[in-house]
Amino acid sequence: MTKIDPTKLPVLIVEDEKFMRRLVGHVLGELDYRNVIAAEDRAEGITRLVGARPPVDPKSLFST
Repeated sequence: MTKIDPTKLPVLIVEDEKFMRRLVGHVLGELDYRNVIAAEDRAEGITRLVGARPPVDPKSLFST
């Protein structure tokens, strides 16, 4: 079984409520997730994904 290293795993939070974005981000931080990106809506989320380092191709998220 592969062990996940939360310090290297990128996480995108897309949530319109600011309080919930901050809460989820805080919880993830407590769990040692360090590469957390937060966005208010889908458009901002895609923009942040594309601008991430390394960049993420949004189309790859929907391929099967």
